[in-house]
Amino acid sequence: MPSILEGELNYPSFSIKLGPSQTYTRTVTNVGEANSSYKAMVIAPNGVDVIVKPSTLYFSELNQKATYSITFTRVD
Repeated sequence: MPSILEGELNYPSFSIKLGPSQTYTRTVTNVGEANSSYKAMVIAPNGVDVIVKPSTLYFSELNQKATYSITFTRVD
């Protein structure tokens, strides 16, 4: 069985080896209330730029799925 890269694990957190700019995609399922929204809040370490798109996920029903991407870039 081939190994899975750190950034490809479907966890709510990320573990990556920082090099060139890297973008990852996650799909989440709303297990909270219908008509809810969740805003990304990132505290990036020094030297790293983090962009989440979209920055807010909106759900209109329970078990609805939404996808977001997150990009990590080294900043010199």
